[in-house]
Amino acid sequence: MVISAFASMRVLWTVVVCVCLGALFCNCASRGAAIGSESIMFSSLGNAPFLDYIYTVRSDGSKVQPLLSPKVGRSYKYASGNSLQSDLAVTVHEKSSAGPIENHLYIYSPTSGQWQPLVTNGSVGEALMSPDNSRIAFVLGSDKDLGSFWVMDLKSHEQKKLTTDDQDNAAWSAYGSWHPDSQEIAFLRLRRTDTGVETILMSSRLTSGETTILLGAEAGVTAVCYSPDGTRLAAFTNRGLEIVKLPGLERVVIVPQSSFGEARAFPGSLIWSRTQDLIAFSLRDDKLSEAQLWTVSDNGSNLRQIYKENDARITATSFVAR
Repeated sequence: MVISAFASMRVLWTVVVCVCLGALFCNCASRGAAIGSESIMFSSLGNAPFLDYIYTVRSDGSKVQPLLSPKVGRSYKYASGNSLQSDLAVTVHEKSSAGPIENHLYIYSPTSGQWQPLVTNGSVGEALMSPDNSRIAFVLGSDKDLGSFWVMDLKSHEQKKLTTDDQDNAAWSAYGSWHPDSQEIAFLRLRRTDTGVETILMSSRLTSGETTILLGAEAGVTAVCYSPDGTRLAAFTNRGLEIVKLPGLERVVIVPQSSFGEARAFPGSLIWSRTQDLIAFSLRDDKLSEAQLWTVSDNGSNLRQIYKENDARITATSFVAR
């Protein structure tokens, strides 16, 4: 009877240990899957022509890998997308057929390696793939326009100018972010002044063409992105990294500017993960000649630097599924 009771206790303890180890294993596996399901895609711009790369890195700072490496007469200024298994929008720095070196817009397939040119006239800035992969919003500049947002439908290739305020020759639009519904874009309207560059945070609906001012020049916004559900914005302002609730525009600083010391946010470099409650951004420390890639939880916790590079400019462009 004593031996039987002892054996029963051993069986019970074995079951308990197995259950606990199984739960621990599953928990660790789920955390690993969360880290492994997305990578941060970012551009690294060199200090000389044709030294521009596109990289990916896991959100914990591991597995830094070049996705697009420069060649003779060709490098890569910007890339965005939703998955490394689907098409990416890429701004390519190259010599045009007419002779001058320009930035052109392409579609690139990471799985097949195929390239499709979309815009090869004028100079293209950032190119933003919509969340539903149906459109690309891109900045296009010319001799008469410092930069305006255009939207291209990827089925019809029809192009529509999104920002039309071209009356001010000292102003331009840049640094945008798609709303998760793929029907709205938040962006900055920038203007040169005697004291520097002022910015206004705006949004524009594709269906109506209505443009709304969200934050004025006094906020000093340098980067913006939507949350995965579209109810909030993350914005770098003169106060630091803020969360802005929509539609009421209630603002909360989650990381004050003082947390970064001498480093400053790189314009337009701010992205929000769809799966990890995580925000990524880049800073530039001129004192150290260092570009830095950071992540932080969307409540302001777990602030950490995951990558750095000397003598370069880093822009976080997209969280992409692997």
